[in-house]
Amino acid sequence: MKGKWNLFAVNGMYWVTTAVFQPFIGAYYTSIGMSESQVGILAAVIPLSSLLIQPVWAYISDRTGKRRTVIMLLCIGCAGSILLFSRAGTFVQCLAGILLYASFFSALLPLSDALVVRAAKLAHADFSYIRMCGTITYAVTVILIGRLVKDHYSVIFKISCASFLLFLLCCTTLKDEPGRISEPAREKAGGAKEQIRRKQELFDSRQIIAVLLFVFAMHVGLNYHGTFFSVYLISLGFDNGTIGIMNCISALSEVPVLLLMSRIQKRFSIMQLLPMTILLCALRLLLVSGGNIYLMTLAQLLQGPTYMICYFSCVMYISEHVLAGRISQGQSLLALVQSGIGCIFGSLAGGMLAENFGIRAGFRVVSVMILALGAAAMWLDRYLQKQNKKGGTVDGSISV
Repeated sequence: MKGKWNLFAVNGMYWVTTAVFQPFIGAYYTSIGMSESQVGILAAVIPLSSLLIQPVWAYISDRTGKRRTVIMLLCIGCAGSILLFSRAGTFVQCLAGILLYASFFSALLPLSDALVVRAAKLAHADFSYIRMCGTITYAVTVILIGRLVKDHYSVIFKISCASFLLFLLCCTTLKDEPGRISEPAREKAGGAKEQIRRKQELFDSRQIIAVLLFVFAMHVGLNYHGTFFSVYLISLGFDNGTIGIMNCISALSEVPVLLLMSRIQKRFSIMQLLPMTILLCALRLLLVSGGNIYLMTLAQLLQGPTYMICYFSCVMYISEHVLAGRISQGQSLLALVQSGIGCIFGSLAGGMLAENFGIRAGFRVVSVMILALGAAAMWLDRYLQKQNKKGGTVDGSISV
């Protein structure tokens, strides 16, 4: 692994920044008097930013080819905005604070993934092991922060600021990749396949539509869980230490999945894996809704077979089907659906469900909802396959 440790450091530090802040923010909102619907609205801000602002950063990244520089600027923005956010006490102040923070943070994962995945391919490194480093650092960090915070939430803002600055230092070891390829270069490549590609915006397969619908369904469920799980635990009488332990269990469940991911991908297609993840995600929500600590622990163990298989499969699928020079925009589209549209729906609809029917009932309703969305994605994939066969092609082009 000589010469590849910087990739482990970059991925690991990104997930440190996430572990310090994300698992505890819902409980923080509750501690300063926010209602369930207000928590849902605030939780929707980062996804909304993924939808509206993050694609701009991705376009700038691909257009200039300065992906590393853009990531470093985002780190500085996150570090500064998190300190301002720490002074928020009212709903309006929290809304302004999280909006500023989200305008930087929402673009970090797709841009860093784009750069790390490409660098891993060039270095002949297995991305699953690199991503496992992020899982382990997340697991260790979240349990330490859970014990450290207790009821002193100001700690998470200070540590979060420091973690973004450390992430910035790690990113200085990466190399920028060239921006989009020029049109003359594409023309020189020639061939029927390249002629088809010249007519497209981003991907070479219409199957991406069905893939993204599965991603949407998954993240409706995951975001409801992520937004209200800590609030639910507090309402049941548990503390931030328990929140940290539960998130640690969740993260560690990803390790065996990542160790086996290469074999899993060789044996199963993405359209065999994604329906399975939806079924397990629905089961996870139902287990949490029982309110039993042992069932909730079992539910946390399903993080790896749900989120990680879905995330990893889709990241690699996009890296294989996105057009040359558009890797940031390709990963950005994935983030737009999973961290944007899916999470906005999960947060806002989830907030209304939780306030009107209770958090427990919300877990059950959302589980049914994602099963219906998963069934729709399966039908769509079969429909697209039939259309491709009628057209005499295996993959059809798509503009995104």
